[in-house]
Amino acid sequence: MISAILLPCVFKHVFGFDCPGCGAQRAFWALLSGHLSKSFHYYPPLLPILAVLAYLFYSRFFKKHTTASQKDVFLYVLIAVAIISIIVNYTYKIATGHIY
Repeated sequence: MISAILLPCVFKHVFGFDCPGCGAQRAFWALLSGHLSKSFHYYPPLLPILAVLAYLFYSRFFKKHTTASQKDVFLYVLIAVAIISIIVNYTYKIATGHIY
């Protein structure tokens, strides 16, 4: 039933194997359904990505505005963790043969 609402992966359709983001939609729906472990199984980088989005939302609407010269180190750390988790997840998928 849920497969009817998920968008197909263009990368997978063209190249024949998973992209670095494959599994994110299933993970998001599992998370919305309250299945944290299933969500993590589908796509582990989803939680760091959602942390980045939540912090961006928070800083946009609730945080006092700062000058352009002030850097938000916490945001950079969150982004780095999200990117590293995507790379590690995709490397693991390739190394273990979970690429279809």
